[in-house]
Amino acid sequence: RIARKKNLLGALRILKDVSGSVIFDIYGSLEDASYFAECEKVMAELPANIAATYKGPVAPDSVISTLSNYDAFFLPTFGENFGHAILEALLAGCPVILSDQTPWRNLAARQAGFDCALDRPQQLLDAVEAFIPMNDGEFSAWSAGARRCGEDYCSTSDLVTATRTLFQDVLVGTGGAR
Repeated sequence: RIARKKNLLGALRILKDVSGSVIFDIYGSLEDASYFAECEKVMAELPANIAATYKGPVAPDSVISTLSNYDAFFLPTFGENFGHAILEALLAGCPVILSDQTPWRNLAARQAGFDCALDRPQQLLDAVEAFIPMNDGEFSAWSAGARRCGEDYCSTSDLVTATRTLFQDVLVGTGGAR
């Protein structure tokens, strides 16, 4: 989603300082048009080494295949309870660069990405720049680490059961059917 909470504006501001070349494709439904107008202004000011393009929403059945074409998933969000798109990126073998405002932690130790302090933008910049010079072998290790992290989450029965229970509780609490 293109919404203030996802912090696209923060991502674009970080990218202004990246020294290498980056193609930053932005996906998601346009939830907040005035916010996106702010983002477009920053996109127009990006240096020549950074290409940012809004690609629109992705069909749910195409998310993982779309993400598998990228070297990293950059989401310096202001907060996520879970982050389904994060799990989809991991399952696609796309390492993630996240804020510390998600439950996805200790990613670097698993070579699955980075969870950076939102109040320390340099950490986010360093994480983006870490992927730029990687050769194919180095990137393959990070891609495999991301995929393993996603698969580990999906195969952990306690977590899957807890998620299923959460959704069932929400449905029952709102009068929805199971």
